[in-house]
Amino acid sequence: MPLQSKLLSHTLAFYIESLLPVQQPKDFSIPDKVLKSIYDKVVSEESIEFKGNKRQIRSTIIAQIKSGGRIDGKKIALAAKNKGFEWHLFERCVFLCEQNGLDNASFRYTHPPAMLSFDKKDDLSTLTVSEIKSILKASGHKMTGNREELLDRLWQFLPIKDTEHVLKLKHDKNLSAYEDKQLALKYESLARFILHRTYFVMQIIRQLTNSN
Repeated sequence: MPLQSKLLSHTLAFYIESLLPVQQPKDFSIPDKVLKSIYDKVVSEESIEFKGNKRQIRSTIIAQIKSGGRIDGKKIALAAKNKGFEWHLFERCVFLCEQNGLDNASFRYTHPPAMLSFDKKDDLSTLTVSEIKSILKASGHKMTGNREELLDRLWQFLPIKDTEHVLKLKHDKNLSAYEDKQLALKYESLARFILHRTYFVMQIIRQLTNSN
């Protein structure tokens, strides 16, 4: 294995490990100054570039970590007004997972929906019964029968007016849902990464305090 791949594999292993949930003890508290300092340090070291409101993102992530509850990537993305951010470590890890066939839960939304076409009947199966009937009705075809019969009729009379438009709307909707999930996952991963770092810094602080 090339040196670069080895280094990236070690980075990936460390990163995935850092995404594991941290069980906070009941007496585990995080001073605001420490948490904010670690947040800023991580953002700086990782060269993270936010496209959304930096202050709002920062305050939302910090509030979620301090609450001790579940990290909610959707709420963080909402605070960022669904704007993304550049994080090269995350992108490299996603690439390595895909390249090596690793099915890690942290990257479960890495495959965008394929563009639908008229080349395969299977593509039409993504349409709902009401969508199929709507297309058939607009073209003057019968709308009776079960789902399979409707699909057969639609396939038989292709190309039918409005079919391409409906399929494109369906694809755009699926793509939008994919992008929303991916963005929420990315923000969740960042918050967990910061939580992981904070947890171990606090452990060191507590040990040093107890030893003195």
